[in-house]
Amino acid sequence: MKLYYTLFIGCVILLFSCNKKNDTGNHILNLDNLPLQSFSINIDRDTTLVTKNGCIIKIPKGSLQSDSSNIKLEIKEAITISDIVIAGLTTMSGKKSLGSGGMIYINAAKGYQVNIKKSLEVLVPTKNYNPDMKVYKGEQDDDGKLNWIDPTPLPKDETIIKIEKGEALFKSNCANCHKIYSDFTGPALYGITDRRSKKWIYDFTRNAIGTPVPSSTGPLPGNSTFLKANDGATYEVITDFYKECLFNRWNRTQMTRFQNLNDESLDALYAYIKTESDKRPELAEKYKKTCCDSCDIYNRALYEREFKTDSLISKEEFYNLNRTINIPATENVITPDSLYKNYTQTYYTLNVDELGWHNLDYLLDEFSSCKPSALAAHVNAPNGIYVRTYLIIPSIRVFVQGEPSKETNQFSFDEENGKTALPENAICFIISYGEKDGKILFDKKAFLSKQAQTIELTLAETSESSMKSQIDVMNLSDLQFELGKAPTPDTTLIVFPDSLKANKPVEKPDTLDKFKPKNCDCDYFKMAMVEQDILK
Repeated sequence: MKLYYTLFIGCVILLFSCNKKNDTGNHILNLDNLPLQSFSINIDRDTTLVTKNGCIIKIPKGSLQSDSSNIKLEIKEAITISDIVIAGLTTMSGKKSLGSGGMIYINAAKGYQVNIKKSLEVLVPTKNYNPDMKVYKGEQDDDGKLNWIDPTPLPKDETIIKIEKGEALFKSNCANCHKIYSDFTGPALYGITDRRSKKWIYDFTRNAIGTPVPSSTGPLPGNSTFLKANDGATYEVITDFYKECLFNRWNRTQMTRFQNLNDESLDALYAYIKTESDKRPELAEKYKKTCCDSCDIYNRALYEREFKTDSLISKEEFYNLNRTINIPATENVITPDSLYKNYTQTYYTLNVDELGWHNLDYLLDEFSSCKPSALAAHVNAPNGIYVRTYLIIPSIRVFVQGEPSKETNQFSFDEENGKTALPENAICFIISYGEKDGKILFDKKAFLSKQAQTIELTLAETSESSMKSQIDVMNLSDLQFELGKAPTPDTTLIVFPDSLKANKPVEKPDTLDKFKPKNCDCDYFKMAMVEQDILK
């Protein structure tokens, strides 16, 4: 009996060893793929470090303890989703999936003994700020894999304080008529800070009066200007098409005028609306193509054609959560040579009291836009190779490793409840790879998230550089090409060359009529004139 037991244990160890031998993950996706940044500093001086990706690390004198005043720190950062994937930095806390806002590693270089006596302030740049993020610490296992532990809330910096004030203002002034994600008594406010200029939304909040039905009895108050048409006559015409559209589509109901709100209050109010909007990136496409947005673009193009003017076209400043980081002239600032000293950006604040990895995250199953979903990957691969399979969601920086299931070649992304939380209708990827006879086998599939689906992959030979290139392309903001033809929107937008903010049509003026929005009546404010219509 002892002989059989010994043989059984030996077989188990041998099988485990073979599995580890065939595990190719560590040499393809690993921390060595991230560039190491070294900084030599004097701990007796106030010092600020600026990394290649724009992270700012403030080190007041006396914050670090060492046996020497002159030390060297090493930093790695994974801010984009391709950085996270290429480094093998899965976004998981135990079996729970996380969405990341960025990761940073700070440690003493080899040969230096350094401890943190007083917390360092670290600022991590971001495009979309989520105040629900928490700061996780990285715990590394024997295989070098990081598990994210000990979450703590973001410290109350000026951005958090502004958002909390804005939430209170929204509840007391706006919530009776507006919701963020859906129409109510008034229209949904989702993404308004990205679709209208800062000046426009501030003016509208303080004075949202629409123009009366056009007549020849007098001037049009509020939203008009005088322009000269092709026939040489001067006309008073409506120029704020978006405002007119809202006014008419909502039964010509006047919104309360909040003239008591100063710029500081409006900054806070729209900080809350913007951050709530940014929590639901999957809704951006829907709200980018609303009726009033389409009519506004269409009518601007018509006016440019008719009046031969670009007076309606201007470069507009859009709302953001940027803050400027002022660094005293007496302080030692160390930056990469290629980085300009312009420290105006939207930042997360971290208080770092331990060396090592830190990660900005939220739990997906606590995120309002995520729903429990059954997702599986079926990987067609040669027998006898170790396969690694991962789920990637670029919009919220999710990178989760799949676990082999009982079915052959099947991988699941289940949490403890048998499902994983996924944002609705989000662009996702599954990548899978292994190695056979020294060659890499790889496949990648893009899909839109659903509550139940199985994704089919077939591994084929590729090079390591090609595999990494296919991972890097996931950094692109426009991923529709991965999914084929996009769904037909409810309204048709005129496409502008640079962005919607440019307000200039690609098509020649005489072809604009075919871009008139569908299922959306723009005629009621298309060409309001004091004396006559000049568009027939």
